[in-house]
Amino acid sequence: MTDNSKHLIAHKKNESEKKIEAVRDTVSYMLYASEEINLNKVAKKARVSRTFIYSNKELRELIDSSREPSKAKAERKRISSGQARSDESKLAIINNLKRRLSELTKELDRVKSENTKLRSYISEIED
Repeated sequence: MTDNSKHLIAHKKNESEKKIEAVRDTVSYMLYASEEINLNKVAKKARVSRTFIYSNKELRELIDSSREPSKAKAERKRISSGQARSDESKLAIINNLKRRLSELTKELDRVKSENTKLRSYISEIED
């Protein structure tokens, strides 16, 4: 691989991670706002293609697992606005946030490890 292709791959990976984050944030917001969740609505609000979501198994599972609580919640909201959030939607939001926290913790550990390696590499070069 040439230097340019490495940068292109890294850039595409970064873009993909940003899109995944946008979809997760959109699902959490839609649960919070008592909106009905389906793949098309999530794709439109997150400004990603449906193909992107279809090709990412984790995102499809997230949307599928959030679909039922959102339907019930949206229906209750339509029937009577102003009611407190349902326990189902609270649990769905909590589960999404816990999963996201776990992923971010793993990413932080990976970055810390990489940072340590780079510091040792720099110290070797300086010596």
